[in-house]
Order: sequence, then structure tokens, then C-alpha cells
Amino acid sequence: NTWTVWNDVGTYFFPQFFTLNYTQSGYNLTTYQKALASKAIAEFEPIGNVFFSVHNEFPGIGGGSSATGEYVDQVYPWQQAMADHFHNDGAIVSVNANETSGMNTKGIEYWSVRASIDILNFHPYSGTSYNNIDAIGIMFGTMSTYNKVLMFDESHTFENSTYTDAVTREMWAAFTNGIYYLAYTDDHDAFADGDPGWVSRADRILTLKNISDMGDWWNATRNPSLVTAGPGQYWQGIANSGKFYVYYFTGAKTTTEVLINLPAGTYNYKWFDTRTWNANGIASGQIASTGTASITAPVTANWNSATGVVLVINKSSTPVPVNG
Repeated sequence: NTWTVWNDVGTYFFPQFFTLNYTQSGYNLTTYQKALASKAIAEFEPIGNVFFSVHNEFPGIGGGSSATGEYVDQVYPWQQAMADHFHNDGAIVSVNANETSGMNTKGIEYWSVRASIDILNFHPYSGTSYNNIDAIGIMFGTMSTYNKVLMFDESHTFENSTYTDAVTREMWAAFTNGIYYLAYTDDHDAFADGDPGWVSRADRILTLKNISDMGDWWNATRNPSLVTAGPGQYWQGIANSGKFYVYYFTGAKTTTEVLINLPAGTYNYKWFDTRTWNANGIASGQIASTGTASITAPVTANWNSATGVVLVINKSSTPVPVNG
């Protein structure tokens, strides 16, 4: 149906494309759709590490409502049926889990409890405001209760300088809310060997990857409320209580200490600038907590308010006195 738009056929073929058992000239479209899906699943089966996305930005004709209601409300049975078909053929199944794209949850009820669906996917395009990390946390952070994999597999174009910092914030917001993230690049030339822009962007991704490797993030849960103050206007974070914590701060920079609820014990902490990987971080130390703790903020000159700063806390095996 997207092809018809791009080639000026003059129709979205909507809702026919999504009408189960739609028949034209004696042919059942759904039969052909399912046969094509089964062929793709069979061909990729030997690889073993492939998941299948049923429909990109479903239903793909723009967001909003029509005279007969939200588009997703009109055609959701098709994506449910196709997800069931993919699942029954043995595939790992992802669906676009809201109305086309953007910061909305229209239609989430059709996918969140369906057993055939493994991955709920979104293209949030959360905007360029520094508080986009809080917007993501509020809208998507509680979806872990659905017991599905959560994923953002498309962002604004990472190579576009208008969005590079916004995508950086968005990918940290995704990580600290338990969401897999793809930093989307639309221009293949952006990957040119040695291109300074690509190297810089890749360094931001490497920083997130290396920080995630510092602890068992898969056992951590979203918990921004453990922190009650910090060096940025906005923050999101994950915690594996008493063991491993990652908190991301962005917005106007200050020297405000982090106030955090931590179980009694001794902890090591380290601050990281998100723009470039440095294993030593930009500041580090050790604290003793009696249930709450304060952590000195890094020097403001060492990080950028648009891209943020990350605090990593790990339980220490080397105690220090409670009075520091």
C-alpha cells in the first residue's frame, strides 16, 4: 500500500489491504499475504536470530482520526491475525503498537495482552525538548507490566544535527526505561570511513553500550523516584536494589548533589559524559549509605546539558566509614 502512494497511484488501498479475506477478481488477498509471510519465515529459519515486524508504522496512512474513527481502531484485527499467523509459523513477532508513530498509545490495548506478540515496537519521535526523557518515561516506562519486549526501532535521523542530541537523550531514556533502541540513520554516506560526524555519533552509542556492560541491567527496573535531586533538570534511571544503578540527567546544569535512596552499605560511583567514551569517567568516588546518600555532582564544564550525564553506582566490597 505504501508503494501506491509513492508512485502516485492515488489511493492508499485502505482499508482493503487490511481487510481480512478481502477478495478481488476471485483472489483472496489475505491468503497471499500469509503465504508471503510463511515463505519469509521459512527462508530465514536457518539463521535463528531473526524477529519479524508485521507492519511498519501500522496502519501507515498517517496518525489521527478519520470520519469513522481512529485508523488503528478500524483495521486492528488484521495486525492481530497476521501476528497470530507469524507466531503459529514459529516466528518471534514484533508489531507497531500504536497509531502509526509519535508520542501516542492509541491501539496499545490490541497488542499488549495478545499471546502471539513478543515485541511492542514504537517510533516515538519524542521531540527536541530536554524533557523528552521524562515524556518517554511517563508514556512508556510502565509498559514493563505487559511482559513484552519493548523497542524503539526508529528515531529521528541521527546524522541530522537538528536531532543528534535529541536522539542521544532518547536512547538514554529508552535504556533507563527498559526499552531496546535503534539510533536511525537515513543517509548511508554518514557511515563513511573516518567521517568525523559518524565517529562522534558512534562514540555516543559506544558509551551507552559500555555503561550497560558495567552491571546486570536486565535485572534492574525503572525507578526514577529513588532520586530526589541531582545536577540536571530531568532524570530517568534503573535500579537493581542494593547492587547496580544507572541514572541519566539532562537539562540545565547545576552542582546540586544527587540525593538517592540506597540500602545501607558501601557503594562505588562514577560519572560519565555521554558524548564520548572514557573508562575513567569524569568523576568518581565511594559513599556509605544508611538508607539515603548524597553524591557530589561532576564539574559542569565536563558535560553538556543537551546530551546529559550518567551516574553509575555499584555495591562495593570495601567499606568506608558512614561519616565519609
